[in-house]
Amino acid sequence: MKNYAYPATIVAAATVVFAVPATADAALGDQTLRQGSKGSEVKELQEWLKGNGYHNGAVDGIYGPATAGSVQAFQRSAGITSDGIAGSNTFSKMNLGGEKASFPQSSKASESSSGASSSVLKIGASGSDVRDLQAKLKSKGFHSGALDGDFGPVTKSSVTAFQRAAGIGVDGVAGPNTFKALNSFKASDKTDNSSTAKPDSSASETGSKTLRQGHTGNDVKSVQQTLKSKGFLSGPADGQFGPQTAGAVKALQRAAGLSADGVVGPNTWKALSDSSVKNGSGTSSEKVSSGSSGSVSGLISTAKQFIGVPYVWGGTTTRGFDCSGFTQYVYKQNGTNLPRTVAQQYAASKKVSSPQVGDMVFFTTYKAGASHNGIYIGNNQFIHAGSSTGVTISSMSNSYWAPRYIGAGSF
Repeated sequence: MKNYAYPATIVAAATVVFAVPATADAALGDQTLRQGSKGSEVKELQEWLKGNGYHNGAVDGIYGPATAGSVQAFQRSAGITSDGIAGSNTFSKMNLGGEKASFPQSSKASESSSGASSSVLKIGASGSDVRDLQAKLKSKGFHSGALDGDFGPVTKSSVTAFQRAAGIGVDGVAGPNTFKALNSFKASDKTDNSSTAKPDSSASETGSKTLRQGHTGNDVKSVQQTLKSKGFLSGPADGQFGPQTAGAVKALQRAAGLSADGVVGPNTWKALSDSSVKNGSGTSSEKVSSGSSGSVSGLISTAKQFIGVPYVWGGTTTRGFDCSGFTQYVYKQNGTNLPRTVAQQYAASKKVSSPQVGDMVFFTTYKAGASHNGIYIGNNQFIHAGSSTGVTISSMSNSYWAPRYIGAGSF
């Protein structure tokens, strides 16, 4: 057999074509990854797989057999070719932009399900089964929000209100017992407490009924105006009872020494009419250290409403958050606009020597510099969107977070 000598330029070109890419400067989804790839993009892939329950191996930026196996597991669940290579088809199924995934996930209603009653729907779920649930709740008088197919805080509040009225377990999750109760529930079954889930139009007198998230109308607007006059609400008095209004209600309740549940009932109506209850008369007097016009309690209350929302790489909505998407969303709900990424938020923050409640805390994880963040809630704890936990509360003394903490900042 003859030996052929190839020009050096051809050899160099071949080397460039077949060399395993070093992905340190690429964004996840920009190029195909396979065994032998390494760098920050591989780390991001591993983080995503781990956060969605497909990867139990190390997050080390090395695409080895374990990572390939995790990719194959994801590909099988997505119904695409299971080759262990993360290419364009795989990335298109990975919901990197935070939009609805194109295959069933455990938190969403399965397309193969025989009906909504066989599904377990909770915050973060979306699709036709959620829309059917919302329609059924609305028909029973427990949902005044949109029929948008997204299971967010308003839908959870509606489910919770119904569960209380039906006398079943109250967890805000629509499972078999909740669907069974919905199917048999009649308007005549409602108690005085359950009627609090009715839209505002059902009330004839301000202060004679209970208001909660999802309600709209003049009564809500009146509550908001009073909250603003007392210094608890910085947002608009628009008649929409959303997370920001609920946070302001909780702040008022704490100041009045009431149970802080964010629901405007008889005792809260009394506190609203009490001229001595103002922002500064109780625990809600502490302002967001950033100088935002909202209160600390409002900010933290908003953040805690999303505990359990799943982690989604690139996610910025209640369907799923990544860490900076979560902080950006929570601060925006309380009147402060932040840049999008962790690095940008870190750069924009005013550095503080030790965090105060409402400040942002930063950590270095898969790359140098600030790459993860959360909101400090006191007692050495912070709330954040973790890749393997979703929105949760963690201790800064935790053996993982403590050595990765790099500082805090306010806005």
